[in-house]
Amino acid sequence: IRDRSNYMLYEDKNGKPFDDKYLRDVFMNLMLAGRDTTAALISWTLKILTDHPKIEKKVLEEISSVIKGPTPTYEELEELKYTKQVLSEVLRLYPSVPINNRECLEDTVLPTGQLIKKGKILIFLNLQTIIGILP
Repeated sequence: IRDRSNYMLYEDKNGKPFDDKYLRDVFMNLMLAGRDTTAALISWTLKILTDHPKIEKKVLEEISSVIKGPTPTYEELEELKYTKQVLSEVLRLYPSVPINNRECLEDTVLPTGQLIKKGKILIFLNLQTIIGILP
């Protein structure tokens, strides 16, 4: 990537520039996987904010007081504590990926005490609720 000036965050919080492979991987993730989940988060957030004008007002006030220029810095984004809490709550209420699965790579015992054998596939409704275990 020759011109990195269009990237909002082209270096980590320590000031070290991201390499081209990292930026390509982020781009591919956004184009292939992150687009739908990001769209879901934005849509639900806008719905929640329009339903709750007091929360919307606090988010807008925080953004106006923290973001100083047209392109937010990493530090400014880190300061958006209330906005981050709102986004986290929206994701809790309306997860972008409501159903997921994982393959057990080795025998393990869940916090419930249930033994899961290597190779089993667990299907989650959310991170806390297993709705199926496949052979």
